[in-house]
Amino acid sequence: MSNIVVKEIEPVPTNNSQAVFPRAAIKIRQHWKQGKFPEKTCWAS
Repeated sequence: MSNIVVKEIEPVPTNNSQAVFPRAAIKIRQHWKQGKFPEKTCWAS
């Protein structure tokens, strides 16, 4: 499952979306690796 591709559908309304998306994508990949497919999740750094 190392070939997971996460795409940004709608840009985050912030000046720093380039930094936000990669970190959020990591959180999504963590769920998928566990076999979880939540409609919503949270992430904080």
